[in-house]
Amino acid sequence: MPGLSRKKLFGAQRMATFHVWNRCVRRAFLTGKDPLTGRDYSHRRDWFLTREEQLAGIFAIDVGFQAVMSNHWHMVLRTMPRVAKRWGREEVARRWLTATRLAKCMDDSLPRPSEDEVRELAKDVKLIKKLRKRLCNISWFVGFLCENIARRSNFEEEISGKFFESRFKCRECLDQNAILICALYNDLNPWRAGEGASIETCRYTSIHVRLKARGERRNAKDRADGWLGELTIAPESLEDALL
Repeated sequence: MPGLSRKKLFGAQRMATFHVWNRCVRRAFLTGKDPLTGRDYSHRRDWFLTREEQLAGIFAIDVGFQAVMSNHWHMVLRTMPRVAKRWGREEVARRWLTATRLAKCMDDSLPRPSEDEVRELAKDVKLIKKLRKRLCNISWFVGFLCENIARRSNFEEEISGKFFESRFKCRECLDQNAILICALYNDLNPWRAGEGASIETCRYTSIHVRLKARGERRNAKDRADGWLGELTIAPESLEDALL
């Protein structure tokens, strides 16, 4: 039996949790050390972490777990449409314009739109309604992330062409056990692949970020893991569960 289309899977305005992942083209080691050429692109994984954190602050999407490997990546994401519904029109416009600029930015900065641009976009009520939905849609989140990494990597090597396989893979986590399994897979994957002697030394995982924050105050604004969500399957309300 064929699965649901992405439009139906991500288009529904409901809180849901998904495991998403994708590979570099031809499974090339474009985000790590290539054993054939000896070239090391591991610094691109830092780009991933920066952009994931920035996008998590823009979208109504929680990043629960993540791992960036030498030729692919994994994330566990939760859509939060109720958060997006609380945003005013100018807030939606500001977030959307920031995301579109982020996708094309060639450094780690987060380019901001002008207030005139925000006010002008906010006038289009029909478009704002559409953009509000996009800001809690995983396809748009992943699309902006992958576009930015691909643009920066191609610019770095002075080449053009695809960087990631054409379409990311996804699977909905329907219960707490599924979330736990995906969390373990994400956080232990680099260690299992021999990229570190322990989970503490595997830098590009959510568990590394959380371990780094252990000594920080729980409510500190600049906590290392402040951008990561605490994923559970429990719906916000019965209404959410039935959507």
